[in-house]
Amino acid sequence: MQQSGVITQLLQRAADGDLVAENDCYGLLYHDFRRLAAAVLREDWNAHSFHPTELVHQTLLSKMYRRIPRVQSRYQFLSIFRRAAHQIMVDRGRRRITRQRFILSADSRVEMEMPDDNSVALERAFGQLAKFDPQVAAVVRAKLLEGRTWPDTAARLGIPDHKAREMCAWGIQWLRLRVSGS
Repeated sequence: MQQSGVITQLLQRAADGDLVAENDCYGLLYHDFRRLAAAVLREDWNAHSFHPTELVHQTLLSKMYRRIPRVQSRYQFLSIFRRAAHQIMVDRGRRRITRQRFILSADSRVEMEMPDDNSVALERAFGQLAKFDPQVAAVVRAKLLEGRTWPDTAARLGIPDHKAREMCAWGIQWLRLRVSGS
């Protein structure tokens, strides 16, 4: 029997819950997974920091960690894998764009609009942030409370300008989550 038929049978047994067959499938198809992951990465112009092995592992862990779906062939299973790997890259790109938008929106003067009744919660959250990460708290304090410029904030803390922006964006998001959750 040819290998493709063996893999199809293993996939069908794995879909029925046979864990040994599932492990065998992943072992036999790993080379194909890497090849497909490399193809997905070639299509993404901004994937320079991602390697095929990382994409294979992330796809298998995050998108295909449940049972193997019932498929008719090896080709169909590999198509499902390719679609899942592509979705990982799309999601990664969306997160990167959202993070950049958030950092760029914090460009001139950072403001957090909070109702007055949340000032105690904000003060408590800021105290928690200062204990959790003092440097991030210092960046947020310099931008929010003192109204400093990015270059001044970065120079004052001895960090690069872009790092100050990232830390401030992260700190503001952290504060928003703590205040909204209180």
